Amino acid sequence: DITYNLNSYFTFYSGINYQYFNGATKIHRISPRAKLNFTCNGLSLWIDYAQSVQYLSLYPYFTVKTPVDIWYPLDKNSKPAICHQYSLGAEQAIGASLTLYAGLFYKKMFHVKDFSSGIHTEYTALTDNMIDGKGHAKGLELNLGLRLRTCRFRLNYTLSESKRKFKEINQGKAFFPPYDVKHNIVSNSSYDISKRLTFNALWTFSSGVHTTFPVGVAIAHNISSSANIPVLIPVYTDRYNYKLPDNHRLDVNLDYTVPYAHCSLRLSIGAYNVYNQSNPSFVYFKPEETENNRTKFIPKSKVMLPFIPYISLRLKI
Repeated sequence: DITYNLNSYFTFYSGINYQYFNGATKIHRISPRAKLNFTCNGLSLWIDYAQSVQYLSLYPYFTVKTPVDIWYPLDKNSKPAICHQYSLGAEQAIGASLTLYAGLFYKKMFHVKDFSSGIHTEYTALTDNMIDGKGHAKGLELNLGLRLRTCRFRLNYTLSESKRKFKEINQGKAFFPPYDVKHNIVSNSSYDISKRLTFNALWTFSSGVHTTFPVGVAIAHNISSSANIPVLIPVYTDRYNYKLPDNHRLDVNLDYTVPYAHCSLRLSIGAYNVYNQSNPSFVYFKPEETENNRTKFIPKSKVMLPFIPYISLRLKI
């Protein structure tokens, strides 16, 4: 890292990151970064560039991040994903209580990874080849922070777009991957009811992400079974062809802190997803019989985080 003060207003930062990956393939990589910052009377302006490298790829099974996400390392003779990020921003402190922030970013990505499938009627991965593509992401972020004597409030909004393009996926047309979130809002507030009791509330909203829906179902018969029960096989064409509904939820809690000489005890009582919003984590299809003996395929969704009350006790030493 290098920090150089040009004068009392301008500061230049620069650095280099060296990485060595030892897996199915061995790769050395140097990633530079640089930033120019201007500061005056509580106003900060900056412009920066950074390069980052990724050696693992997320297998897009779920449409939200979960503890069981599958990270897949680089295949042999495969190049790591490289991202060139350019950004500029401004932050203004108004007195000691209010902070305003605005930023723009653009990311250009090469050798981003996905998984090809040799069977065109099924969306499978992991057993198939890791493929290279390219993509971009761009967006705007706004943030407002307010800090008073007994309460704190933060409101953050991000408008973004992310696209990927692979020769082997969707006939080479650009598409929105599961990571594309058009609108994202986070509202976080806390209020000190007393010196020991604090109320916290967090509300989040995000646009629905893209997932893969089948376009139809093929009916086959299992000739090895005496029951001759038909087998229903979903047929897929384009990937990421359906946009899930928007996600939003409210989390609240009360913290009661009891200080001691060399430690503190905190009791927290609260709930996740207070109004029990059904935010789908992933979608599947279930066949159902209609009144006229026909079969309809109804989309179903799994909710990973319904209304969940909780109580916790923490000892901090």
